[in-house]
Amino acid sequence: MNLHRLSLAFVAAAWMLLAAACSGGSSHQPTPTAAASPTPAACPVDPAICAFAARVEHELREGDPRTLVSPKSEYYPDTGIITAGPMKLQGASTLPRVISIGCPVVAARPTCADAFSLVVTAAPAGAELTGQVRVLLGFVRDGNALPIVTSNVLVPGFPELLAGGKPPSCNLSGRKLAPGECVETYFYPFSSGSVLAAVPTATPLPTPAGDPATNVETVRLRVGVPATIGYDTVVYFSIGCFACGRPQIPNLYRYYLDNSGKPHTDDLFGPLLARTGGYPASVAADWEHGQLLVKICATGYCGGESDPSPDATVRDFRSGDGGVTFTEETSPGLPVESFL
Repeated sequence: MNLHRLSLAFVAAAWMLLAAACSGGSSHQPTPTAAASPTPAACPVDPAICAFAARVEHELREGDPRTLVSPKSEYYPDTGIITAGPMKLQGASTLPRVISIGCPVVAARPTCADAFSLVVTAAPAGAELTGQVRVLLGFVRDGNALPIVTSNVLVPGFPELLAGGKPPSCNLSGRKLAPGECVETYFYPFSSGSVLAAVPTATPLPTPAGDPATNVETVRLRVGVPATIGYDTVVYFSIGCFACGRPQIPNLYRYYLDNSGKPHTDDLFGPLLARTGGYPASVAADWEHGQLLVKICATGYCGGESDPSPDATVRDFRSGDGGVTFTEETSPGLPVESFL
């Protein structure tokens, strides 16, 4: 497989977890460790809403929040409505969790028959109402189908969120409101019982025995199609063009998120080229197994748009960990005019 034919290559692989660890970053999600957890509360509303709240927790912690957006939503497929607020919870001491369920007040009585809202926080147990961020996600019910997302707002630390009651705000019900309309919301405290500390594991990843990517899937990204970059995925990409002179393969990068959600981009060829003083002439990759073979033009011009120059020499380097480390292949050696 020629690298120049790829716009992006998306690798979700066990060997990439090792690669990130070797490079000083990490592409794997923090391993949740149990913190002090409250007793799970009985569902105070329709059990279907509590089940959906559990799904929201899962998707915000380790899943794909885009799956929470109904195709009937006016925001679909723009997922900012579901991800903008929860992104502010990244880097907190605990993983996101639902702490309260709100029902619109209709005819002086709360009802979640047509709409509801969920309050999410990542504050430690006992500190849910302090200066930590609280995000409210609003939904309109749609029978047995996925609820339709309506709102994503940050909410103050209203005592009613944990004690139960009606906070002094009109935009927390989950219902679609007309301009100037005010709808009270009654909140029921709710806990799934799982307060998980977002603490990364201290144990280094072991060197896998045998093939480090057995049963691992490689996904080819397509230009223009949205994709989620999770904690267990790495994106490989190259910037440049094919058959456009020296160098033909100008660079190779990998992109991933660390444990706090901060993005990292590693230049895989930069350190290699600093050692050789040359430029990359061609590359072959076996993404499923983390193997890279790079032909470096060490001196002269090694071909492409015209014949190699008389002083052209090449050096070959191989990586078995996705480009984190390279070793030189001295035998048998590739011809100058070869193209990987």
